[in-house]
Amino acid sequence: MKMERITEKWDCEADVVVVGYGGAGAVTAITAHDLGAEVLILEKMREGEEGGNTRVSAGLWLSPSDAPAFLEYLRALDPFEMLPDRTREVFAEELVKNREWMEGMGAEIKEAGRRVEHPEAPGTHSIKAYVHKHLNEESLWRLLKENVEQRGITVRYEAPAKKLIRNDGTGEIIGVQADNAGGSLCIKARKAVVLACGGYEFNEEMVKNYSPAYPIYFFGTPANSGDGVLMAQEVGANLWHMNNVMGCMWPAILPPNWKIPIALRFGTRHRTPYWGVIFADKYGRRFMNEGKASRHGWGWREILFYDGNKQENPRIPFYIVFDEASRKKFSPISIVVEGYKITWAGCFSRYEWSRDNSKEIENGWIVKADTIDKLAAKIREHCRANGEKMDSVLLEKTVAKFNEYCEAGEDPDFNRNKETLTPIETPPFYAIEAYPGSVNTQGGPKRNEKCQILDVKDQPIPRLYSAGELGSFWVYLYNSGGNIGECLATGRIAGRNAVAERAWN
Repeated sequence: MKMERITEKWDCEADVVVVGYGGAGAVTAITAHDLGAEVLILEKMREGEEGGNTRVSAGLWLSPSDAPAFLEYLRALDPFEMLPDRTREVFAEELVKNREWMEGMGAEIKEAGRRVEHPEAPGTHSIKAYVHKHLNEESLWRLLKENVEQRGITVRYEAPAKKLIRNDGTGEIIGVQADNAGGSLCIKARKAVVLACGGYEFNEEMVKNYSPAYPIYFFGTPANSGDGVLMAQEVGANLWHMNNVMGCMWPAILPPNWKIPIALRFGTRHRTPYWGVIFADKYGRRFMNEGKASRHGWGWREILFYDGNKQENPRIPFYIVFDEASRKKFSPISIVVEGYKITWAGCFSRYEWSRDNSKEIENGWIVKADTIDKLAAKIREHCRANGEKMDSVLLEKTVAKFNEYCEAGEDPDFNRNKETLTPIETPPFYAIEAYPGSVNTQGGPKRNEKCQILDVKDQPIPRLYSAGELGSFWVYLYNSGGNIGECLATGRIAGRNAVAERAWN
């Protein structure tokens, strides 16, 4: 057996080495362990910061009631037929099993309401979404972690994987090189390596090259910096749908001295008709229906528009404009969503947005002025990314037109719901400079129905698997609960197939 010099001495070994301790990594490890394998998890973050995007999500997961019907839904969400038929079939069949598997993990299962994001597609009656206990920060992650700990599965923290070790003679992946306490570890994988280390959200170069617009701010774990993409590429992996990014699920801000963006959510979008807010581009033009459903970013693609004539994206950043009545009546912006906290900033910063926005105005995160024209001047002066493009006259006309629509009870430009047409007329006036905010990326190394990572000829790279959003099966459109559902499904698929490999000696 011909191997690189680095593998002549193994520091430790296991049957299955799982890279990444998030939802997909935990499910893979649990599945492999319960099938009799010795499992080692390598986690990039320090203890207490593990959990990946699963930990900072709402904990919502899909478990369709009918695989054939859901298969039709999946086909509709893949208009370019990027997912092979057999892969799509296996994915649908495995998602259906999520509820039963979660019951086996001890979950207190509750339905999460109807979560159909693309009601025009066929098969929507099959969509069922669930939570463990309730929509709440970290509850699902805590359950998965408890199951890992109960099994005594070894987790090495602060041990980011850096390189896949390959047998040059056979092409098999036989181990992983990882950093550990300033040194290097060589871990032998007797059966297989499973990459479950997320996407590339915090790799600036990858975001520039692959995302549909720039900049896009991401709300998930900073551990997702494309490590799995790069390691898989190094051993010849093919990539797919690298541009599948939730373009703007919520607006985002990145305050000074913050490393992780804050997600902005209008707390009254679905419940209170009082909503005097508009979005304006860099010049002061309104450009979309601010009240329509984001559909995990696909509903708000207007924000990503690029003007080729001006060589710019006029809506990155954009400006959330509202008045004193809105500020006092409710907190229009919050990282608290429907009573629970999500996102990395929400779970780890513990920042509480003030109910009347006063703290954020004092912080300088919200620009304030007595008139609309002065507000435009403040934006030109204090918001560097505006490039002094905000036009006072244009912003005044935009607000005046919106107020006319409010009085008439009809929005002919963007067809916003009548109940949300509240005028912006009570001084002082406010603006927040915002960016497209996304949760995660879906692209990565291409995989088949067994979750084997494929090379550029679509052949499996021996003993190499992936699970979760790294090379996700969500190839184009996405449905709420889909990524956590995929963590559960692909974690089981990868875990089963990894254990089925014959151990090498």
